[in-house]
Amino acid sequence: MPTKVEGDLNTKTKTILRQFKLHLDEGYSKDPLPVQVDLIRAIADYLKAMNSHVKGKIMNDNHDSYNQQDFRYCLTVPAMWSERAKNSMRQAALLAELINDFDHPDRLLLVTEPEAAALYCQLKCTQFDLGHKDRFMVCDAGGGTVDLIVYEVEKTNEGTFLSEVTKGHGASCGSIFLDQNFKRLVQEKFSSQGVTLEPKPLNKIVENFVEHVKPIFESDSDHALDLPVGAYLSQVRDPEAIEILDGSMLFSRKELESRVFDPVIEQVYSLIDQQLSSARDCTAIILVGGFGASNHLLARVRRQFEGLGIKIVRAPRPELAVVRGAVYAALKPKIVTTRVSRQCYGIRINMRFREGIDGPLDRKEFSHGSYCHNRFKCLVQKGQKVQTDECISTTIMCRKGTSNDVLLPIYAFSGDGETPDFIHSKGMYRLADIRVKSAFSPSDPLDTKLEYQFKMFIGRNEIKSVVLLKGEEYAASIDFDSEQADNKNK
Repeated sequence: MPTKVEGDLNTKTKTILRQFKLHLDEGYSKDPLPVQVDLIRAIADYLKAMNSHVKGKIMNDNHDSYNQQDFRYCLTVPAMWSERAKNSMRQAALLAELINDFDHPDRLLLVTEPEAAALYCQLKCTQFDLGHKDRFMVCDAGGGTVDLIVYEVEKTNEGTFLSEVTKGHGASCGSIFLDQNFKRLVQEKFSSQGVTLEPKPLNKIVENFVEHVKPIFESDSDHALDLPVGAYLSQVRDPEAIEILDGSMLFSRKELESRVFDPVIEQVYSLIDQQLSSARDCTAIILVGGFGASNHLLARVRRQFEGLGIKIVRAPRPELAVVRGAVYAALKPKIVTTRVSRQCYGIRINMRFREGIDGPLDRKEFSHGSYCHNRFKCLVQKGQKVQTDECISTTIMCRKGTSNDVLLPIYAFSGDGETPDFIHSKGMYRLADIRVKSAFSPSDPLDTKLEYQFKMFIGRNEIKSVVLLKGEEYAASIDFDSEQADNKNK
């Protein structure tokens, strides 16, 4: 998604929103948006405008031979995003009318950006031949985030497939942070001359850096940037001290490398190190994404890691790897057969009360004994390999009550170490509620019982669920925004 959108906020002026998709990442410390605006609405407005443009182009080129319902959509998301953030993208797509509530869930696919890039690389990278059981890392260095994941190639009679070796992870350290570092450098230079730059000239200088320096920077030459004309230039006490000459400002390769590029590239090093420590025998690292197209990033990663016997290459047209990979994912969504669980998932259960172990507040008395009603039952461990079509099933018995919904709360544990025994343990939180309409009839007595079988698919890019009752399948929704669900979904 491009990093800016224009929105009419019912005023006489318009406000440009930049990099607003990053605000869905709960772990990213960011400045507030410049105006009060609903984030999901802003994303939906962008998607709606983009969809209208693309649909119009397709219809014009194909003489209106397509129906809106013929389209399948595939949206890419960072690997580090939480289930809640991914669900917010789905809600934005609904709000943008790309899909509706009655569509099959697979009419809109969400795929992580490094996974989309991996599909592209597996088809388009000819620099080396990946054989059965070979492993490769995709480093998707984009504008806002850098996402990484390691895949293993599986060659079978049915074709070539990919299996996750490590759980994808990343950080907000994409190329826009180069822009921020450069902006601070410029402000410091002018501040040393007693000049506080106004936003307009400052933003123009940063734009010149983005267009003329960032794409071609290599650590063997200095760079001069044209400065916008303005009164601020006459306020500089000693232009030569900050290397201003004839309306241009010189930036040395040393300061650009140390002040602008190094802080970001060192974060990329750290992310690659973490992946390599989790995945042995990695054959290659493939750089993709807009930042992945940087010659400087490629040279630095090679300098850092080629000594380990790993081949570092850049995918052809790296800036298009994710979007083209998303098309491949939509055409053949089952190329990835196994994924690694990002965290531990489970449910709350009642178990026999253990004196001296279970807390007194967790005790609940029943006619047939004392039970601890806040015990955690793990369904999928963090780091566990899960087949994409693997069904994890649990059954709950419900009595007829006053609610119109049957709920199965899903809990997640994001920490490391042993899985806790209780749902209120540190690091445990209520991720979401799986909801299905109650099947009790008005004539059923209050003590009527029904057995619901909840079937969950956690190995996909989004958690999916269906419910079986008396052999029939019922549609289930996953609510990340219920009053009970923890607002710190991860």
